[in-house]
Amino acid sequence: MNHGTVTRRDGIRMLAGGALAGAVCAIPAPADAATLLAVSSRTTESFLDSLGIVAHLSDREYPKGEVVLAKLRELGIRHVRTNNFVVAGDPGYTKAIKSSLLLGQNGIRLQFTALRPMMSAPTQADIEAAINLRLDYIVTNGLTAYTEAVETFNEYDKVYPQVLDWPGALKASMIYLASQRGRLAPETLILGPALVGWDLPNTAPLMRTDGSGIPMSSYFDAGNLHSYYIGAKPDTAFKASTPQTVPSQFNTSPGKIDKASNFRQRARSYGYNLSKDLPIILSETGYNNDPNGLYTGRIDEASSGIYLPRAYLEAFRIGILRTFMYELYDEPSAMPQYQRFFGFYRPDGTPKPQAVAVSRLTTLLGGGDPAVTPVGLTFGISDPATLGVRSVLLQKRADEWWLAIWRPQSVWNYTAYTPIPRTPAAATLSFATPHRVEVHPDLALATDPTVTTAPVTQLTLTLGPAVTLVKITP
Repeated sequence: MNHGTVTRRDGIRMLAGGALAGAVCAIPAPADAATLLAVSSRTTESFLDSLGIVAHLSDREYPKGEVVLAKLRELGIRHVRTNNFVVAGDPGYTKAIKSSLLLGQNGIRLQFTALRPMMSAPTQADIEAAINLRLDYIVTNGLTAYTEAVETFNEYDKVYPQVLDWPGALKASMIYLASQRGRLAPETLILGPALVGWDLPNTAPLMRTDGSGIPMSSYFDAGNLHSYYIGAKPDTAFKASTPQTVPSQFNTSPGKIDKASNFRQRARSYGYNLSKDLPIILSETGYNNDPNGLYTGRIDEASSGIYLPRAYLEAFRIGILRTFMYELYDEPSAMPQYQRFFGFYRPDGTPKPQAVAVSRLTTLLGGGDPAVTPVGLTFGISDPATLGVRSVLLQKRADEWWLAIWRPQSVWNYTAYTPIPRTPAAATLSFATPHRVEVHPDLALATDPTVTTAPVTQLTLTLGPAVTLVKITP
């Protein structure tokens, strides 16, 4: 048997004789063949539309709109959450307007936060004035058509100076914002309050109802969750979301906890107390690459290159409406100092590993048929190593599926601040009928794909903690 390899002009590697090179090979049915199940698919377009990122367009260390637009296109991301300055004398005011208009005119949708009243006892007039500053900014600067969501005061439960009655003020802001929705485009979402994630068990119950006992969820269209991973892996214990997942799996009592230390506790605290069965937007999450040891949840760049595609896919898998990663660029002068290293791009514009991996993910999944009606696919995955396998099935065209698959393993020790060696192991992917397969192993490494030269009913994948994409056609 010839065990040499052949590389095609398009970079696809094959074993001489037609078998697969590298991460996948066609094999006879093993004793531990996977159980086949009919799995529902969702469209690649719906996944790509779930991706967002935070960009501080007013900040002096952010580049001009043309550069921001180029980076967003490179990443394949078309949703931006921003807090543009609203007063004409503020630094970066004009630049942010120009950037926002350019992004909107090129298909980027914008989510704005409102200016926070920074006094210990804001009056109703103070609250309405703060909301009106943002709404006036959107309307008078021609941003209405590009604004997809507006939210009230960001993390108002932990502002300084401390607001004496922040729940009352925040509720008043939400009620007033909801009353002003007619000033925005009809499809613009009003979002629920963004509270500090770790304290949600204490704060979310204070926001359940207005003064008349009406649920606060009556005043908004989607929840607004903040939850950082603090160096831990992004995978959760939630089940995969399906169109039949009603009511929301987040709307379940979180039990008795004082502080929410993980995503499950935070999502359930928010869903149960605030958003009920409304969809949830994860408007802040991400990883910090602080090399100076100032940020408790710091992680090295190589590890965030593995985690970020998983984080987007995991949030989509469990039914999060949209996920905004914090943030597009590092900001060397941000305060407090630990805020400076959340970026996908360094200050000079060079991409970090997470930018490379996410860009590769969206490039491979892009270009699908937006009108495709997703249909399921029957397949199975066996895991002889019992290390665990997580997957998301997406459909790009009527006859083309993409399976995102990874092992939900940690690659970073977030207490010792050191990387954990990768532990890839074989898993068997089986189909009910023969399919052609193209495997793109490990998005973090960007290696060449491998393909089957003939349809197969079974193949072995070498899976590790980084996302592997498998293209499947009849």
